Amino acid sequence: FKALVRRVAAPGDRLVHGGAGDPPSPSLRYADNALRFEFAAPSFDTLETNRFQVLLEGVDKDWSAWSAEAYRDYTNLREGSYRFRVRARNVYGTVSEEWLYAFRVLPPWHRTLWAYLAYLAGLAGAVRGGFFWKLRQSEREKRELEGLVRERTATLEQMNAIVKSINET
Repeated sequence: FKALVRRVAAPGDRLVHGGAGDPPSPSLRYADNALRFEFAAPSFDTLETNRFQVLLEGVDKDWSAWSAEAYRDYTNLREGSYRFRVRARNVYGTVSEEWLYAFRVLPPWHRTLWAYLAYLAGLAGAVRGGFFWKLRQSEREKRELEGLVRERTATLEQMNAIVKSINET
């Protein structure tokens, strides 16, 4: 027998996978990073004795302990690729084939390529703006210094003229 995932649901009980056929490999929005996996095993001798083990590659380090719970919740999944694996054990101790569900959680908008490009453009604009602000400030200081030099030159020329006229007399 084989363990089956009957349903994968995101927040708000939004269905991600309905359990029919081979599962797709969906890309989920970051807002859907909390998932509930519901599973079953077609071993009908005594359903209440079926036990399940799960492993979410990328989160769990090892298989979970055997449990009668036919669901598993995962919350706050980071962006990245994951593989959910489930297997069952029936009343006779037979372990089922495992069922695999691959999916991907997309990054939030502020960690997308477009956001990083926007951050880079903003940083480049700020650096450019800072450069031009500093350039204008330097040009204003240069004009002020040139005016001061003209003033002092004019004063020195007047003093030289006075000294020259005194020396001539």
